[in-house]
Amino acid sequence: MLDQPLPTGSGSIRERRGKVSSNNLVLISNSDALDLMSEETFVSTAEDSFGRKSSLSKGRKLSKEERRKAVLSPSKKSAPAMGRRDSMGTFRTHSFSVDSEKKQSSTKRESLDLKFTTINGASPDDEGDGKPQKKYLERSNGRRIDMSLEEVSSKDREWWHDRDKLDAKAARWNLYAAVFSSAGLVASIAQHELVFMERDPKGPEVDICKAINMLCSISSCCAVVAHYTFGVYTDRIYYHLNNMVTLRTDRIWLDVIVHKMMWAEIAFLMIHLPPGWTFEVSMDTMGNVVVYRAESLMCLINSFRAYLILRVVKDHVLLGLPLRHTISKFTSVQFAALFSFKFLLVGWHAVVHLASWWGVLIIVSGYWYRIAENSACQLSTTESIACEHPRALQWSLTGQTFEQTNDPYYYNPVWVMFITSSTVGYGDFSARTHLGRFITVLNIGAAIALVSLLTASLSNALLWNNEENQAIIIAEREQAKITLFTKAATYLQLWWKRISGRSLEGLDVFAIRREFFETHSAAKLDMEECHGEGAKVDQTLKRSRKVCVFVVVCLCL
Repeated sequence: MLDQPLPTGSGSIRERRGKVSSNNLVLISNSDALDLMSEETFVSTAEDSFGRKSSLSKGRKLSKEERRKAVLSPSKKSAPAMGRRDSMGTFRTHSFSVDSEKKQSSTKRESLDLKFTTINGASPDDEGDGKPQKKYLERSNGRRIDMSLEEVSSKDREWWHDRDKLDAKAARWNLYAAVFSSAGLVASIAQHELVFMERDPKGPEVDICKAINMLCSISSCCAVVAHYTFGVYTDRIYYHLNNMVTLRTDRIWLDVIVHKMMWAEIAFLMIHLPPGWTFEVSMDTMGNVVVYRAESLMCLINSFRAYLILRVVKDHVLLGLPLRHTISKFTSVQFAALFSFKFLLVGWHAVVHLASWWGVLIIVSGYWYRIAENSACQLSTTESIACEHPRALQWSLTGQTFEQTNDPYYYNPVWVMFITSSTVGYGDFSARTHLGRFITVLNIGAAIALVSLLTASLSNALLWNNEENQAIIIAEREQAKITLFTKAATYLQLWWKRISGRSLEGLDVFAIRREFFETHSAAKLDMEECHGEGAKVDQTLKRSRKVCVFVVVCLCL
C-alpha cells in the first residue's frame, strides 16, 4: 500500500478519477515528489493547484470563470506527492485514501478529496423524492465548490470564443459606422449647399455642419476599429480550429494596430473640413479657369463613405444563413462579400436590386456632376485671385465663346447622367470641365456593367423553370385531347371526299393531315414525358434505387 504510486495531477477530473470504488476523487500528483519534504508545503501547493489562493481564505468569492478554471483546467503547478525517505534513501509515497484521511485529520492536515453532493449535502445516489438531484463538488473539509455539473458541462461560451457572437457584434459596429458616415455625409452636403446659397463659409451655420461632420468622422473611425478588432478574434478562432493550436485571446490590439487596411480606412474617413477652415482651389480646364470651394470638394470626397453601407448589406445576407461556418468548411465556399453579391443577383430579386443600384448611381453621379460643372467664381463670398482672370467668366469651348453660369437645378445633371448611362446621349449636354468629364466616364463604366447585369437577370427571370415547363406541357396535352375530335372529324371528311371522288379544291390536304397527327401525338403524350430533363434523371435514379433494394432483399432471402 505504501509503495503504490499516486495518480498524476494533470488532466481533467474525469481523467484523474480512475477506478475508484466510491465517489471520492484522488487529485494528488507525484511529479515533484522528490522536491517536497514537508506536509505543510504539500497542502499549500495543492491548494494553489486548485486555484485556492490566500484571497479565498479572506472571504473573497471566486467568479464563475475562476470556478470553471479551478474545476476543469489542469493546474500548471502539479501537486507533489506526500512521502518520506527511509533509511536507504528511497522516497516512499503514501496513498491518499479514506482510511488515511482520519489519521491526517488528527495532525490537522487538510484533505483534498472531492466528492459529489447535492445542495442539501446528501449523496446524489439517494433517490429522495424521485426528482433528479443537482450535483455539486465538495471537499472533505466542508468547502463546497459552488458550481454544478450542469454548469461545468454546459456549452455556453464567451463571446470571444463564439464566431456567431463575434459576427453579430461586428455587424452591429458596421451598422454604427454606416450610420455615422451617412450622418457626416448629410452634414457635408448641407455645408456645400449653404455655401452656394451665398452663406459665409466661416459663419456659424456652416461651422455647425463642419463640427457635426467632424464628430461623425471620428465616430466612424472608432466603429471601423471595432470592426477590425472582432475580425482579429475571428481570424484567431479560424487559425485555432484549422491548425489545432491553443486559442489565444491576449494582445489582440497588437494584431489590430498592424492592420494596414484599417489605417487606410481611418485616413480616408478622417478627410473632412474642420470648423473655421476654408479655402479655394483653381484649375485650368481646356483654357478656361474654374474655381472650387473646399466645402464642395470635401462633399464630393465624403460621398465615397457610402461604401460602409455595402458592409451592412453583406452582413444582412450572411447572418441569415444558419451554420454558415460549418457549411463553409464542408463545402469550401467562402461566405464573404462576393458570395453575398451573387446571392442578391438570383431570381426576380436581382432585377429589383440592379434597378435600385442603377437609380442610386444616377442620383449620386448627378450630384457629382453638378459640383464639377459649377464654378465658385459666381459666388460673392469667393476671394480667389483666379476669378479676376477673363477666362474665369467667359469660357471658350469647341470654338464657341459663352458666359459661364452655374446651374442651380439638380434635375438637369440627373437627366444628363441618365441619358449618359443609358448610352443614348442626345448631345444637348456635354461636360465642360476635366472633373465633369471624369465623372461622366465613371458613370458610363458603371452603367454598362449594371445594364448588362440587369439584362441578363431579366432574361433568366423570364425563363420557364422545370415545374412551369411541366405545367405548360400538361396543359397543352389536355387542350390536344379536347381538339382531337374536331381534327379527327376534319380528317375523316377529307378521306371521304377523296374516296368519293369529290373536288378537294381550296383544301390544304397536307396541313389537315399534319394538324391531325400533331394533335394526336400531343393527346397521347405520356405523363413521364411531360417532365423536364432534370426531373427525368431524378425519376430514373429513384427507380434504380428501388430496383437495387429489391435485388438486395431477394439475395438476402
